[in-house]
Amino acid sequence: MLEHISTALCYGWLVIGILFLVVELHMPGFLGFVSCALGCGAAAAGAYFQIALFWQCWIAVGAAGLSFAALWLIFAKPARHEAYRSNVHGLIGKQATVILPIASNRPGRVKIKGEEWVAITKGSSILEKSHKVRVVAVDGNMLVVE
Repeated sequence: MLEHISTALCYGWLVIGILFLVVELHMPGFLGFVSCALGCGAAAAGAYFQIALFWQCWIAVGAAGLSFAALWLIFAKPARHEAYRSNVHGLIGKQATVILPIASNRPGRVKIKGEEWVAITKGSSILEKSHKVRVVAVDGNMLVVE
């Protein structure tokens, strides 16, 4: 009798796991339901080996949590802002050439990627024409260089 209950529990966990996979196929976004399906698969293995239902539930929760953490680390890496910079923010860190001198109290102009931009410096030095500078920030419609 115990074997029949274990077999039924094993199939029950597998059916629930398959349902989680079907839901995952219809949901956009991160692989959360795959984690639940993997947890159900681990619980089904516990049922196959006739582990008590209480422990099967804990196995399902533990395996789902571990697989969620693993999938998060693999697929949902934190976005690196540098990789997604666009427009004027994509110029930060790039090298430019001074075409009109820049002083601490007077903006000048730089050429970067074939375009001219108004630029300022936070330092006290004067940046002369043809001097190579690096863009460190954007302040309104001006580049901050050093």
